[in-house]
Amino acid sequence: RRREVFLLFRAHGYTRAEIAAQLRITEMAVAKHLVRAAIDCSRVFAELRSDLLEPQHLALSAGLDASLAEDFS
Repeated sequence: RRREVFLLFRAHGYTRAEIAAQLRITEMAVAKHLVRAAIDCSRVFAELRSDLLEPQHLALSAGLDASLAEDFS
């Protein structure tokens, strides 16, 4: 239901009142679904960001460690 509300609101441009009427739920329920969907999206984007940035960070750290080891050799 959360995804349906989110898509109706964001992708199709329905108002909260229109979504509530179409799904036969209250406008407050629509608002709660939208807040929770936004939280879900933020969580997924944070995970994607860490997955994309972490390997680069590790590679840079490994390169830095190797170059430091060469400096002390």
